[in-house]
Order: sequence, then structure tokens, then C-alpha cells
Amino acid sequence: MRLSSSQKQEEASFSMTPMIDIVFLLIIFFITVTEFSKQEKYKLELPRADMANPDENIKHDRLLVNMAKGGQVYVLCGDAIPNVRDPQFQQILAREAKESLGRGKSPDREVILRADKDMPFHHAQDLILACRKVGVWRLKLQTERDDKAEKK
Repeated sequence: MRLSSSQKQEEASFSMTPMIDIVFLLIIFFITVTEFSKQEKYKLELPRADMANPDENIKHDRLLVNMAKGGQVYVLCGDAIPNVRDPQFQQILAREAKESLGRGKSPDREVILRADKDMPFHHAQDLILACRKVGVWRLKLQTERDDKAEKK
């Protein structure tokens, strides 16, 4: 069958819309995976407590502070800060407290301390004093529930 030259051939077109959708979905996926992997960057063995209760009033604007055995601080998914006395950590804590000023006179930021079970207590004490210095009064210690403990 012969085609006459008088018939115009249609040009093939390619729609970029599905390709752009897929690219955006991949970007969202990789950003999410990256954030989760940053949170798992430092492994902590939390202390166990037989009376630990699950946190039912989870606030999304709380500041999570991870402390390793040697007192190194990991905050805001960043790199290690040598200790809570470091000026970099003091600036982060002061900025977080300032940003969370509510209608009251004191910041309503909640600080969650996740400390390794073998960490000396004086590191936690330094964190408590640093929070007090900037006016953060809500401090919680995170533990793992010890279900194996004998019930009295």
C-alpha cells in the first residue's frame, strides 16, 4: 500500500507531565528516607525502667536531644557537639527557647533527653542547668519500658 505524499503525517508528541510527577515523587521519597536515616545515625541504648509510661501528649515542636556515653550531643539531626557546655549547643538551645515563647513569660518548648544508659549523670545535669539558664522548664527523660521486671 502506497501512501500519497499529499497526506500529512502526524508528528509523535511526548507528554512531560507524568515524567515530572514521577520526579517529584522520587524527590519526596528520598528526602523522607534521608531524614529517617539521619535520626538513626546514632544508636543509643536507653535506660530501662519498669514504671515507664508511654508519652501520650506528643508535641511536634519539642526539641529532641540525644546524648552519647561520652556526653556528645546530637540535636536537630546535626553532627556531634562535644557537650552541652559548647557555645554551639547553647546557641541552639537559646534560639529554640526564643522561638517557642508563648503568651506567657517563659518558653513552652519541651526538651526530650534521650541518653545512653552508660552515660554519667553529670552530663544530664549539665543539660538541666543549660535549659534552666535559657528558661526551658519542660524536660522529659526518655526510657524504654522494662517488661521483664518483676511486678510486686
